[in-house]
Parts: sequence; structure tokens; C-alpha cells
Amino acid sequence: MKNLSLSIRVSPELREKAVEISAGRGQKLTEFIRQAIEMSCTTTHDDAAQDAVQTDYSAVQGVVQDLTAQLSVKDEQLSTKDQQIERLQSALDQSQQLQALAEQRHENQRLQLEESQRPKPLMARLKAVFVAE
Repeated sequence: MKNLSLSIRVSPELREKAVEISAGRGQKLTEFIRQAIEMSCTTTHDDAAQDAVQTDYSAVQGVVQDLTAQLSVKDEQLSTKDQQIERLQSALDQSQQLQALAEQRHENQRLQLEESQRPKPLMARLKAVFVAE
């Protein structure tokens, strides 16, 4: 591809400074200006890419922070649910113990009722009447 020419206007001070720098480097003025333009274009492109990467990184950091906060909330909720389950299990255990006691009491009363309704031998009846307990 054929190179194109570029004409620009600069202040005398800027031109003088560019001539001094190019002479100090042992370059022609046009070569110095060409390198400066290339560096500027490359740096601008790299800066834009770096800015895009930085923006993406910041967005990812924001998402990670949001997810971390949500995870923390979920952990707290899970802990609360575990405590509720423990309390419900304890209440269920107590309920089962009370049910077992009630059934045992009911069985004892039924046995006592059967015992009281069974005919007693004559000696046991006499003993119950004449012997004080």
C-alpha cells in the first residue's frame, strides 16, 4: 500500500522542539513525527482496550459482590430454618412422650378397672373388710 502524505500546522515553538528531539535521536523530522503518531494511535487503542477490560472487570466485581451478599443472606436464612427445624423436632419429641405417657396411664386405668370388676375370692373380700391397711 502506498504511503500518503499528511500536512499539519504547528506553532514555531512546537516545531523547534520536534526538530531538537529528532536531531538528538539522530532521526529525520518526518521519521520522528511518524513514530509519534504511531505511538499515539497505538497507545490510544491500547488505552481504550484497557478501559474496556477495566470496565468489564469492575462489572464482574460488582456481580461477585452482589452474589456474595445474596449468598450471605441465604446462609442466614438457612441457619434460621435449621433452628426452626430443631425446635419443631424438640416439640415433636415432647408430644410423642406425652402421648406415650397418656397411653400408659390409660392402660393402667383399664387394668385397674378390669381388676375391680373381676370377682374376688371369699378370703380376699373378708380380708378387705376386716383388715385395715
